[in-house]
Amino acid sequence: KKKSHNLVRESLRYLSEICGSSATSLGVFINPRNASIVEQCIITLTEFCQGPCLANQECVASRATHGIEIVTSLVMEDLERLGHDRVDLTVTLKQNAIKLLQSLLESRTAAANDMADRIVSNLEMEELVQIIKDLYALWEGWERHPCAARLPRETVLETGHALYILFSQLVCYSPPALSHFLENKEGSRALAFFAENTRSLEIVRGDQLERILFPVPPICEYLSEESKTRVVECAERDEEGSKVPHFFAQTGPLFEEMKWQYKLQKRRGLYWFARHIARWKRLRFTLAIFINVMIVLTFPVQLSGADEELAEYSLTSKEDAKRLWWWFAGDCSVATLTTLSLHGLHTTHLAFVVVGLLQFLAAVVSLGSYLANQGALLINNGRLLSDRELLYHLVYLVLCVNGFFFNNFLYGLLLMDIVSREETLQNVIKSVTRNGKSILLTAAFALVIIYMFSIIGFLYLSDDFVLDTELNEREPLCTSLGTCIITTMNQGLRNGGGIGDVLLQRSMDEAARFGVRVVYDLSFFFLVIIIIMNIIFGVIIDTFADLRAEKNEKEENRRNCCFVCGLNRSAFENKPVTFEDHITKEHCLWNYLYFIVHLRVKADTEFDGSESFVSGKIKAKDLSWFPRLRTMSLVDTEQEDGDELKNLREELLSTNKLVKKMQEDLQAVIDRSKRETAAQDRDNLLQTCSSYLPQGPAAAVFRAADRSLDAVLPGSSSGGGGS
Repeated sequence: KKKSHNLVRESLRYLSEICGSSATSLGVFINPRNASIVEQCIITLTEFCQGPCLANQECVASRATHGIEIVTSLVMEDLERLGHDRVDLTVTLKQNAIKLLQSLLESRTAAANDMADRIVSNLEMEELVQIIKDLYALWEGWERHPCAARLPRETVLETGHALYILFSQLVCYSPPALSHFLENKEGSRALAFFAENTRSLEIVRGDQLERILFPVPPICEYLSEESKTRVVECAERDEEGSKVPHFFAQTGPLFEEMKWQYKLQKRRGLYWFARHIARWKRLRFTLAIFINVMIVLTFPVQLSGADEELAEYSLTSKEDAKRLWWWFAGDCSVATLTTLSLHGLHTTHLAFVVVGLLQFLAAVVSLGSYLANQGALLINNGRLLSDRELLYHLVYLVLCVNGFFFNNFLYGLLLMDIVSREETLQNVIKSVTRNGKSILLTAAFALVIIYMFSIIGFLYLSDDFVLDTELNEREPLCTSLGTCIITTMNQGLRNGGGIGDVLLQRSMDEAARFGVRVVYDLSFFFLVIIIIMNIIFGVIIDTFADLRAEKNEKEENRRNCCFVCGLNRSAFENKPVTFEDHITKEHCLWNYLYFIVHLRVKADTEFDGSESFVSGKIKAKDLSWFPRLRTMSLVDTEQEDGDELKNLREELLSTNKLVKKMQEDLQAVIDRSKRETAAQDRDNLLQTCSSYLPQGPAAAVFRAADRSLDAVLPGSSSGGGGS
């Protein structure tokens, strides 16, 4: 007959034997030789509990096995218990013991308080906080420690971080009295460091909300603010009104950007330029405004001296253009400013050279910063030559070069940079381009109508298509159908009254001619000017209004709606948690990004149950683990409100029962009082009547009748019943 064995219980028994006692710390039997066995035993128990497996968790936490006592003793043990030169073994044991304690709290909600209380009862919180500080101090000086060659420095930090996260979990589950240990961070750099690099989020697992605490990977600090702003402002909502799918699609490129920025920061100078790309864009736009102001104030310029030498050059041939290029390249550079001054150039030209060079350098730095930030990503994705922003930077640089070497008036085109800087102006452009097909089709229809009017004008009204010249001569404008089409289009569209404003005016005496002109002019005015042109303007105006409404709606949604779960600000009114706390702590968008990055940089074999669950969902591109229209704070509040309503309902029912019983008792008292009053009235009546009745046999008969009434009406007798 096969015999079953409880591997969890047997592992705990073996661990207890190695520790020497279930009540002492590491015991006398743990040493550097068998520390690896203890470590493997703890790892095995952790695997048993993760998933989670509630039965195994209860087995480890039961008082019969003393599992919690053994594991907490390993956590609380002194770092140098196995010797100063074997601190690495103690740190590793602590790290695995912390993971085991965290696995006991995994996916527990209502029963988590009991489990947390059992763990807290075996921990000295002040000593635990001190161990966190000791691990942080050990991490800071680990490079000089004798064990530095045997254990990576990051492992020491991970152990301290894991212990801080465990402590934070216990604070969430256990009484609020423990929270003061974490609130007092000012006096401890360790607690402040771990608090700053620890984040929390909520996930949906098995239709239940679960809170996860995790360390923020160091690579996340290289995510630029421009990328964050772009993700938030450009997020599109799906059919269900959720922005999560768009955000999830951006996590891959954002992670690649973090990795590239991490590599880039090793080159300090280039990294500094790349991180300040917004500053360089502002600088080049400011210089563009300044140089165009100079052009407005100084042109035309009177040339003299060496300037006349430049004025002799012309662009009538390729040779002249080549000579002009080399003149600028040779004399209009930073290295030859002195030569320019010796040539006698005017101060204005020197200022143009200096500002033009600064403009050119700002454009080069902006282009270089963009390539430093996005170049490697564009190359990897095969979008280097198709990226719009990169092409924009290149065109901007070409305009700077041409404005510097050929014609200063080309600097005016640089002011178009204001469109890329302002969303309102972009919407103005989109109001034309979004419905461009409708506008083009309407314009084509207008051309057809104008063509028809041109044919009629050419056949019947060509004498009216004349132009009065300065010599008081009339020049015909409709000598051919082509010239008639051009005239009708040019003059008819540019005049508010249509083509009739420019045609020869006819007298009413010419009745037939005048009538034809009236019909022709009014038809053109109504069809082309009023209907078709207003249709085009209406499409543009309506599109701009729609874009403005979409912008306002997005801004309103961004201010009053949670990016992750979609809950509105009104849902948090009169609640313990404010909407601002919800979007910055409970459902912070970037915490979800950091958690995804945390899963990518962490080994799969080191995942706990919750991390394995989310990792599987991410690989399957399943977004059901994101909370939708719910959060733990509101669920807890609703449960508390439900409990309060239940208690109030029970109290109301008991009060109703009590009131009903009191009403019954009161009704009984009233009925008894009525009977007693009736009996008293009858007795008084009998006494009155008996004084008038004769004595003898008749009185005896009356008294017998009275006694029979007493028998029929019990309780009616009183003190005077025998009268």
